[in-house]
Amino acid sequence: MTSGIHYCGQKSRDSTNRCVICGSKSIGINFGVLTCAPCKGMTLSFHLFYISYLFVFCFKIKAFFRRNTRRKEVNAYNKAWQLICGIQLYEEFNRAEKMAEKSWITDSVVTRLFVVILFFSTPLHYHDDSSILTNILKKKQAIFQAQSAYITLLWKYLTHRYGSVGSIRIYLNLVHVYMKMQEVGYGMYMQLTTQKDLVPTHETLRKLVTLDINDMQ
Repeated sequence: MTSGIHYCGQKSRDSTNRCVICGSKSIGINFGVLTCAPCKGMTLSFHLFYISYLFVFCFKIKAFFRRNTRRKEVNAYNKAWQLICGIQLYEEFNRAEKMAEKSWITDSVVTRLFVVILFFSTPLHYHDDSSILTNILKKKQAIFQAQSAYITLLWKYLTHRYGSVGSIRIYLNLVHVYMKMQEVGYGMYMQLTTQKDLVPTHETLRKLVTLDINDMQ
């Protein structure tokens, strides 16, 4: 049986120049942390639409790690999320995660509906769109309609199951978690947008450096 975790060649002896995922020699800083080429490619293959789902799904995974595995695996989990969020946004994500663990409820229906609402809330849906404003507005409208339908369904379920007082308490907790998650998601969106906007500048600088080297030779 083969493991799903890849091995990126010989591990680096320099502890300051290791990939945070597999421990191999890194090629540089990507997404805020040191990574090797295979780990960088693996991370890029994450589809942006699933980031919001990962935000919520990781709560249960981390709780499982705490109960059943060693500290080494927990550290690997934390480093993986540093790679996804970036080293700066990871602190915001970690605070939101701890707050969500305190206010989380065990009702599986509420959990699943909340995951879907988060999925339709991320600004990362619009990251790959063209600059045509009408296309973006049409896509946003469709996403908002789907989000609104699931929010209405969640509220009706809460009032039916927990009554007025219980519904308000649970709903306020979820709104608090939702707002914290949006801060992290928007921060990731701004980083990706900035990187996308800087691509032409990086390409121009690369060409200028190439021309300068050729002239010197």
